[in-house]
Amino acid sequence: MPSFLLVLNHLLQFFVLPVALAALVCAGTQLVFRRHAKASALSWTRRWLRSSGVACAYTALAIVVFQGQSTMTFYALLLVAISASEAYWLRLWQA
Repeated sequence: MPSFLLVLNHLLQFFVLPVALAALVCAGTQLVFRRHAKASALSWTRRWLRSSGVACAYTALAIVVFQGQSTMTFYALLLVAISASEAYWLRLWQA
C-alpha cells in the first residue's frame, strides 16, 4: 500500500499539478493580454493543452534531473517553461 501511495503522490505532483498550473497561467494571460488572446489563432483550450504538454515534457525531464524531488527550483522552472510557452503562442513580444 505505501508504494501505491508513493506512485499516486508522484503522479499527482509531477503530472496533474503542472496541468492545473498551466490552466491557471493560461487563464491569467487570457485576462491580462486580452488583445493578444483575441488576435491569436489558438483558442484558450488549445493553448492550455499545448502549455500542459510543455509542462509535462519539462516534468518528465525534471524527474531525472532533480532525482524525483520537488524543489523550489523545480517549480520556478516549471512556471518559466509554462510562461515561455504562453508568450510564444500569444506572440507577446510583438506590439
